[in-house]
Amino acid sequence: MNNESIQLSAATVRKTMLGCLHTRQKLQDSFFFYCQSHNLNLCREAFIYLQFGVARRLNWIFKDLCWLTTYTPPDRTKPLTPDECGDAGRYLNSMYLHIRGVLDNFAWALLWQLNPVKAQELEDTGGHRKVELFRDTGKNSLPTKLQQTVEGLKVWNDDLKSRRDPVAHRLPLQIPPQFVTRAEADKYLELEGKDHENLNNLATAFAEHDVQNPYDGFNDPPEQIMEHLDQIDKLSDEYDRKREILSKQMQSVGRFVPKFLYSLDESDLIDMYPTILEDCNNLITIADEVKLFLISLKQDSQNVSAQDFSN
Repeated sequence: MNNESIQLSAATVRKTMLGCLHTRQKLQDSFFFYCQSHNLNLCREAFIYLQFGVARRLNWIFKDLCWLTTYTPPDRTKPLTPDECGDAGRYLNSMYLHIRGVLDNFAWALLWQLNPVKAQELEDTGGHRKVELFRDTGKNSLPTKLQQTVEGLKVWNDDLKSRRDPVAHRLPLQIPPQFVTRAEADKYLELEGKDHENLNNLATAFAEHDVQNPYDGFNDPPEQIMEHLDQIDKLSDEYDRKREILSKQMQSVGRFVPKFLYSLDESDLIDMYPTILEDCNNLITIADEVKLFLISLKQDSQNVSAQDFSN
């Protein structure tokens, strides 16, 4: 992948890392609140969606963001190792999967609390997909302030669904391990070709030392089987040694740039920063607004109970 990367200024990196720490703290605070949903005097269904849906997902999003901001920070230039690249993709997809999940859990929790008849009707008729926080079925039941917050984030939600929802695309989100210039691309392809050649040679060697299992009706002597297995171990060790050398050479080509994409088209590249922070912060905005609403519901309930008692 050919791309000229731009070095971020020290001030930009510092500002971004402070933003990372702030977002992580806000996610953790929100997680702690929804872990105590049993204190909100909600109906059973709303409690379940908040305690076992929202809270769990917020905790996973927090852990995903911690990994991403630690191992793929905005100032990293060293290319990702194969293991880091695999982990980065898993954490990124997990984060966006659960961001979408939190929004759906909020929609169902609020619908059950505010319009249980409609919620039960949708449950009975298999209308699970019709309930979304940004669709009328989820939005119309919300109080005015929360409706305004959701409406103000509609453009963000549309962009989130179209470009960063791993469930909505045939290919999962991916973080390239490195970016190279056109000159570096030739060197990288040469090393990659050597790696493929070594793998083909290993496959050929394995075929020459095929082991016949005597329990499947074949009659290779045990000594010959052990000899074949020993040779296969040596071939595997040699391949691993060569691959480790080539891997280090490939990781010295180009540099890491914190970007991700949801297709093989370079025009779909998305900057990790500030995108992942903005997405988490928008989710936190909704979570905080729901929190305030639920607290007000509890207070109203307590006031009513107090009046009933005084009467």
